[in-house]
Amino acid sequence: MTSLEPTPTPERQRIKHAVARCCAKPAYLRASVEGASRIALDGSPAGEVS
Repeated sequence: MTSLEPTPTPERQRIKHAVARCCAKPAYLRASVEGASRIALDGSPAGEVS
Protein backbone atom coordinates (compact mmCIF):
# COMPACT_ATOMS: atom_id res chain seq x y z
CA MET A 1 0.00 0.00 0.00
CA THR A 2 1.35 3.44 -0.91
CA SER A 3 0.99 6.52 1.25
CA LEU A 4 -1.64 7.87 -1.19
CA GLU A 5 -4.05 5.00 -0.63
CA PRO A 6 -6.69 5.40 2.08
CA THR A 7 -6.40 3.23 5.16
CA PRO A 8 -8.58 0.13 4.74
CA THR A 9 -11.61 0.06 7.02
CA PRO A 10 -14.16 -2.71 7.49
CA GLU A 11 -16.74 -0.64 5.54
CA ARG A 12 -14.34 -0.06 2.62
CA GLN A 13 -13.53 -3.77 2.57
CA ARG A 14 -17.25 -4.71 2.43
CA ILE A 15 -17.82 -2.28 -0.45
CA LYS A 16 -14.75 -3.56 -2.30
CA HIS A 17 -15.90 -7.18 -1.98
CA ALA A 18 -19.49 -6.36 -3.01
CA VAL A 19 -18.31 -4.56 -6.17
CA ALA A 20 -15.91 -7.40 -6.98
CA ARG A 21 -18.71 -10.00 -6.67
CA CYS A 22 -21.03 -7.96 -8.86
CA CYS A 23 -18.40 -7.36 -11.56
CA ALA A 24 -17.50 -11.05 -11.72
CA LYS A 25 -21.05 -12.17 -12.57
CA PRO A 26 -21.54 -13.56 -16.10
CA ALA A 27 -24.40 -11.12 -16.85
CA TYR A 28 -22.19 -8.13 -16.02
CA LEU A 29 -19.31 -9.49 -18.09
CA ARG A 30 -21.58 -10.14 -21.11
CA ALA A 31 -22.90 -6.56 -20.87
CA SER A 32 -19.37 -5.11 -20.73
CA VAL A 33 -18.76 -5.06 -24.48
CA GLU A 34 -15.96 -2.84 -25.80
CA GLY A 35 -17.41 0.17 -27.61
CA ALA A 36 -20.82 -0.11 -25.89
CA SER A 37 -22.31 2.98 -24.25
CA ARG A 38 -21.27 3.54 -20.67
CA ILE A 39 -24.13 4.68 -18.43
CA ALA A 40 -23.59 6.86 -15.34
CA LEU A 41 -25.35 6.16 -12.05
CA ASP A 42 -27.88 8.89 -12.85
CA GLY A 43 -28.72 7.19 -16.18
CA SER A 44 -26.97 9.74 -18.41
CA PRO A 45 -24.46 8.72 -21.13
CA ALA A 46 -20.91 8.56 -19.80
CA GLY A 47 -18.76 7.64 -22.81
CA GLU A 48 -17.87 4.23 -24.18
CA VAL A 49 -16.66 1.01 -22.62
CA SER A 50 -12.96 0.52 -23.41
